[in-house]
Parts: sequence; C-alpha cells; structure tokens
Amino acid sequence: PRSSVAPATPATPPTRAVSNAQGTPLMAGTSESMAAAELAVVVLDVRKLAVRRRELAQCSAMLEQLTAVASYSKQAVEKLANVWRSTASGFVKKMRALTESIQAYSSAGPGVLDGKSSADAASGAVHAELLLTLCTGNPSDAVHAFLTRQTSPQQLQRLERSLMQALEYVNLVACTRLQVAAQHLLTMIHELKAYANWGRRFHCIGLEEAPLQRLEAQTRSLAKLTEMLLLDCSRARRFSRTLFQLLLCQAQKLNDQQGTGENAAGGSTPSLRGLDACSAPCQADVDDFAAAAKRGQSLELDDVTKRIGAKVEEGPTATAMEDGKEEPSLASLVQGLVAEAECLGERIAEAMGSHSTPLVCEPLHAPPPWMSVASQELRTIAGADMASARPSPRGLGRPMIQMIWEPLPEPEVPQKRPQQLGQVLPTVPEALPPARLLLLWCAGSGAASELHLGRVYVPVAPFGAPAQSRLERARLKASSSSHSTGHFLLCQSYDDSTVAVLVLQEPAQAVEGKASGSSTVCLIDVSEVEFSGSLSFGSLRGASPGQCPALPPAIEAFNQLPEGAVRQSAPLPESYLWASAMRVNGKRGVCSVYASRARRLVTLDMQAEEDDMEDDAGD
Repeated sequence: PRSSVAPATPATPPTRAVSNAQGTPLMAGTSESMAAAELAVVVLDVRKLAVRRRELAQCSAMLEQLTAVASYSKQAVEKLANVWRSTASGFVKKMRALTESIQAYSSAGPGVLDGKSSADAASGAVHAELLLTLCTGNPSDAVHAFLTRQTSPQQLQRLERSLMQALEYVNLVACTRLQVAAQHLLTMIHELKAYANWGRRFHCIGLEEAPLQRLEAQTRSLAKLTEMLLLDCSRARRFSRTLFQLLLCQAQKLNDQQGTGENAAGGSTPSLRGLDACSAPCQADVDDFAAAAKRGQSLELDDVTKRIGAKVEEGPTATAMEDGKEEPSLASLVQGLVAEAECLGERIAEAMGSHSTPLVCEPLHAPPPWMSVASQELRTIAGADMASARPSPRGLGRPMIQMIWEPLPEPEVPQKRPQQLGQVLPTVPEALPPARLLLLWCAGSGAASELHLGRVYVPVAPFGAPAQSRLERARLKASSSSHSTGHFLLCQSYDDSTVAVLVLQEPAQAVEGKASGSSTVCLIDVSEVEFSGSLSFGSLRGASPGQCPALPPAIEAFNQLPEGAVRQSAPLPESYLWASAMRVNGKRGVCSVYASRARRLVTLDMQAEEDDMEDDAGD
C-alpha cells in the first residue's frame, strides 16, 4: 500500500532526511519550526495502519457517529435548559411573591422556629396557608393580600398556560430525543466493546475496554436521569395544576365580591371576559397536593430545574457524581459524556500516530492566482473572499492544490536459467523505484499567474528508516503579447499525463476597474515537460541568497510545447471570468466549470473533435 498524502497548515520542514521512531507522536518536533510557508505537503508512511484498514474504518465510523449523537444530546439539553428557565422565571417570581406575602403576615417572624431554619419555616408556613385555604375554601389574610395586590386572574391563567406548555416541551424532548439518543449510544458502545474484546485485531489501534465501560456507565446514568425527569415533570404538572386551580378560584371569588360591592355603590366591575370557568380540583388531585405539601414540595419546581441543570464549561467527573459531591443533572452529565467520547477518539488518533511515520514535510508557497490579474474588481473580490476564508466553489482567493500519485514504472526483473523444463524463477529486484507524487497549483507571480508542477520522489524504505526525498518542479505560463496577457487560474488532473486548466486572456487596454477578457479551458500534455531539481517548494521571502531555491525557467505552453500537446476549447461566456471551481472526469471525458458570482455551471465535452466544437460554437 502507498503512503497517504495530506495537506497541512503552515510548516517548515526539517532536514531532507525525515525519520521518526516507532511510538513517537506524529510530526513531533516539526511544529517548532513552523514559519513562513502558507501550506505544507506531508507524506505519511501508513503501511502498518494499512494492515488494519478495515478495523480502522469500522472504529472511526462508529466513533464519529457516537460523538455526533453525544453532541446532539448536549445541544438538546442546553436548549431544554434555556427554554425551561426562560418560561419558568415568571412562575418563580410569583411564587416568591406569595412566600414573601405569607412571611409578612406570619406571626412567627424570621429566625428559628421549632428547631427549623428560617427557610424551612417559611416553606412550611406557605404550605400551611395553602392547605388552610384549600380546606376552608376562604383565603387567609396573606393569600388575600397576594391575590388582590400582586396578581390577577388573567395573569394567573397566562402563567398556568405557559408553565403547562414548558412542561409538555420538557416531556417531548425527554421522550423523543434524549431517550432515543441514550439507546442509540448504548447500541454503539456495546458494538465497540465487542470489538475491544478482540484484542489481537483492535488493541493496536488504541481501542480498549476501560474507556468504553466509563462511557457506558455515563450513558446509563443519562437514561436514568431522563426517566427521573419524566417522573418529576408528571408530579410538577399535577401539583402546579391544583395550585393554580386553588388560586384562580379564590381570585375569582374575590373579584366577584368586589364587583358586588361596587355595583351596590354604583361603581364599575372589572371585565373577566376570556377567563375559563373555575373548576374545583378532583379528590385525587387534592390528595396528591396535600401529600406534596406535607413533604415540602417546592413551589418553584426546583426539582425539575435541578434535574435539567444549567450549561457548564466542564462537566463533573463520574467519580465526583458517584461520591455525591455534586448534584447530578442532565447538563453536567451530557457535558461529561461528550468529553469522554472525544477523549476516546483522541486515544485512537494517538495510537494511529504512533504507527505512522512522516516521510516528507515540504512547505508550499502558493499565492492566489487572482492577485496577478490586472482587473481591480477581480483582485478586490478575491482578497475579500480570502479574508473571510470563503472556500471554493463559493468564493475566490484560496488556491486549489491537487496531488496525484503517478503510475510506477514496471521494474525490470532478470530471470534465472530454468531449473526444470518449462519453469522460470523470477528474482526480486534489488531496489524498488521511488513513488512519485505530482503536485499541481496555479500561483500569481509578477504580471501573470502561472501553472506550477512539483514532483516529490518518495523512496521505498523500511518502516522508521530515514527517507531521502527528492524534489523537482516546472513552470508553465500562458502566451502573452502586447495586446493581451494570459493567466492560469484553475487546474485539475485530467489523466496520467494531461492537465486541464482554465486560462484567462486579459486585454492590455481593459476598462479600468472592471473585469474583461475571455476564458477558455485547455488540455495540456505534461509528459514532455522537463522538470528541474529544486530544494524546496516554499517562498523566497526571508531566505538568504545562498538558500533561495532557484525557480526553473517558465515554459510557454502555447509556443514551446510540442505540436498537439495543447488543446483549447471555444471561449466561455463572459460570466465565467468569475470561475471559482473546476472538476474533470477523464474517464468520461468531461470538464465542468462553475462561476460563483453568476451561479452558473457549464460542462464541456473534452473528447469532441474540433469540427464538432466549431459547429457547437456556431449554433
């Protein structure tokens, strides 16, 4: 199996001989020398990982799904906490106002009552007043003051409606999201545990059973807390419904008494239009309410609020929750679940890195090709897209680098004299030819952007042995004259020896500030292009004169290449001056160009004859 290739963030390579011992973290030591290059080409030796490619694919796909489901659960819990707190805040304020009113009319006053703290005494006084009102059917002085001064029947009905909707939303999220996510997580964890038990195949990629057991324990705790939340919501719904029925009945009774008195005195009666008829709670609800009041049920529904929890920066550890040092909540538990899933992924990535060896780490300087265009409009748009990091195909500015493994030449294997009649014993060649990696990119340099070709020779060597890579590069430029300037803007590999490029011919006397010219698609045969040895693909800036890598002379693609090496299409419509992406399929013989600003896509038949192309252009 061949080595993998990955583009990386800016990095400056170490010495040409790159080696890494087995078990050393990948790319250790190279981060210290990251400097001026915009990109870096990294070639990794993954022959050891290729032996377990199927196991890696299974584990990585399942871990990706597991992390996604855990993150989804975290987002659901965070949104649930925000909705619940914002909706229940009005109800909590009213219940605190009721508590303060009862405390103000209480004869006990603050301090310690019967060995209880002031908070417990206040809570017991509130429950006693509510039970007294429920039993007698008449509000006490404290409840009477609260209903007449701090609330109204309309406000109580609005609070009841919003609180019931919030409880229904909590029930919906717990049933349709959190419970389903917990079952999905348990299914994936059980499958990963089955893989981890197969140590001969999966331990080498970092999959162990201990982290999976912790993850399973947290997932089971998530399922348990979800069930407890559903029970808390059911109790809170019945308690709050009876509480509102009690308060609404008393409020409407007081309003009726005030209305009767004002009518007798010739006054006006406040409108109660839109209020539902007050219905007395059933006997089962009264019994539940009395039992909840006796055990000190929180009027502010703290049990639901604490069960959901709030968003935390770092979730508590499982040990802290087991020791009872912190109240378990869905928010903290899901935060720890996501952290544990990410830690498991990092463990596998670290194990993979210990079995990989960097063979090549070369800086690659690729300035955007649009920076060489004379049109100020094109340069401004490309600069804005680069500043906002808008990727292709939606924006200009970011150069596209393509990497292709070139086919290896067939090694010449000498044959020994046949030992028996009809038997030929081939011998293994002494040295395998190095693998060749071809790089293609368009870069702005001077007055015209050019097509750059780089070739990296990666020798085949034992794992961990020093690898002496070799670099070559070549440059192609479009034809330029006193009337127009050619720019290479986009490039793609068409087949083993052909490159598809988008060429912009810009007139010398263009309208100031506006993009003008014509764009065409060309197929260039690069098999006859001569490469020159190079020290680096990096930038020339900041290097001393003795260390500057000499660039090879630029080759005019339309004049210096052999006849028939360049095939050019008809000019594209004017909107494709803003072409931002190009894709080719050499097997099908098609090339597609996309213009982001015009939102237009054109597909060309690259195998059509010239006569057919002229007929199509004429039509």
